[in-house]
Amino acid sequence: MLGPDRYVVPHAPVGEQADVTVWSGWTGDVPRPYEAPVAFEQDGQQWVRPTVLADRGWISVQPKAPEVAVRVYARSTGLDKRGFRRVEYRAGTLEGRVPTAMRFMPRGPLGAEPLRLDVEDLQNPYLGDRLTHGDLLLLEVGPDGQEPERYLFTTREFGWRTRTGAGLLLRFPQATPAITLSLAVGYRYRTKSPVWDFLGERMMLVGSVGVGSSELSDVSGPLQEQLLGAFDALLVGGGIEWFEFLSVQVLMNAAAPFDDDVRPGLTVAAGFDAVQAAKFFADAGARLLREHPMREERRGRRR
Repeated sequence: MLGPDRYVVPHAPVGEQADVTVWSGWTGDVPRPYEAPVAFEQDGQQWVRPTVLADRGWISVQPKAPEVAVRVYARSTGLDKRGFRRVEYRAGTLEGRVPTAMRFMPRGPLGAEPLRLDVEDLQNPYLGDRLTHGDLLLLEVGPDGQEPERYLFTTREFGWRTRTGAGLLLRFPQATPAITLSLAVGYRYRTKSPVWDFLGERMMLVGSVGVGSSELSDVSGPLQEQLLGAFDALLVGGGIEWFEFLSVQVLMNAAAPFDDDVRPGLTVAAGFDAVQAAKFFADAGARLLREHPMREERRGRRR
């Protein structure tokens, strides 16, 4: 669960409706005809994993008949999972122009014209619901009204990335709470190494600002005096965030450099991003407690 999700689809013949050429986007690779990467075979059925496309990669579809159409779908696979949505357009800038330019996907048959999809155009920040690292890209190729050929890809995105959040931290050794707003900054390395890919995806540097409670020297005093010390300290700090919601940080009372009576000046804190944690645990129980085989797979095993 703490690693990226993996997906497979049943193997099916492709190539009768169109010639599909793929360039992975990796330096040293060359464009080549699409070939379904078989992940494993179970009960006589081959299962295919998505073909990996780096952010510089592209797909070219050359129809073999004028009535062939192409439909493009995308699916988010991060903590905020969503089902397949149809990609209607690509967007970006025009050189020397201010307006955002849009090119719409063809709705009908392609005729004799090839269709080329560049991953960068689908990850463009000018695109409202853009592809991000690990998302799925699905191409359906074939005449309208007929069963299409399906091509499944997963995309990679490299370079700097940022994310905002809000969470709860506990400062040690007193275990006093702090409520924070945070900005996380990470870098995805352009590499095929699974180790560096994992670190780039699951580790970020995080900076936080928030409020915390002062250390109470006498917890037996009047309740009103104790409440005066609740969330009366402005805290700033930073640290490392793992898996998009767990973090270890060093926090400092913002008044410490200016007031010698404020202690401690620096504390270690650990906690979580509440928004991201809620998304993570939304389906964690169901995944951990039992598997959920599809009904079709259950029927197939009873035969």
